[in-house]
Amino acid sequence: MSEQAWDPQPYMQATADLLQLIIPPEAEVGVQENLSRMADIARLVMEFPLADGCEAAPTFQP
Repeated sequence: MSEQAWDPQPYMQATADLLQLIIPPEAEVGVQENLSRMADIARLVMEFPLADGCEAAPTFQP
């Protein structure tokens, strides 16, 4: 399966519309860069292999 480049602009616009949030034009590039960074981090988390016996914890206990 090939990876497609993810374009954060439509996501930014849809989310801003949903939240009735006005993103100033001068901030759009920064918002899109941050969305791309978060997507990269989420991809790393989702691809991390877990043992078959791992279960989700109902609460976080450090």
